[in-house]
Amino acid sequence: MRMLEDSHEWVMWQASQLAPAIVAWNDSAPPLSEALIEVAAPKRKRKPSAWATCLQRRVNRWVKGASDDKLASMLGYSRGELIDHLERQFTRGMSWSSYAGNRQFKAKGTWVIDHVVPKSRFKQSEAREAFALSNLRPLCIKKNLNKNIQRTHLL
Repeated sequence: MRMLEDSHEWVMWQASQLAPAIVAWNDSAPPLSEALIEVAAPKRKRKPSAWATCLQRRVNRWVKGASDDKLASMLGYSRGELIDHLERQFTRGMSWSSYAGNRQFKAKGTWVIDHVVPKSRFKQSEAREAFALSNLRPLCIKKNLNKNIQRTHLL
């Protein structure tokens, strides 16, 4: 039993000796930069804010035919312009019948409206940029899920 008590005392003594050095190091260490945090946690998912999720739902309903004049004025383009923009980028097998809003979400060949720069990277005041035509494209759902929050390029 004495050996256990000795080891406990030794651990407490070590902690008392190291504590000031740890505190001093923490006080002098530079703060982690955002870039370092991004590199250290590349798998971390950034969830879009409630405003982005709500706006995405409105766009999905709008694409399927719902009328939304406020959305059109907020985004700066019409429903027809959005549809033309997406159709110009369709790849083989893409059609409006395979759009995720019109069928089972994970059915083969299903596509979604993808954001080249993810919605989670924008503030609410930047909603127009997040949903700009230049930031939207049709993308196979499997590729979109694998993309996660990475920024991709159209070309």
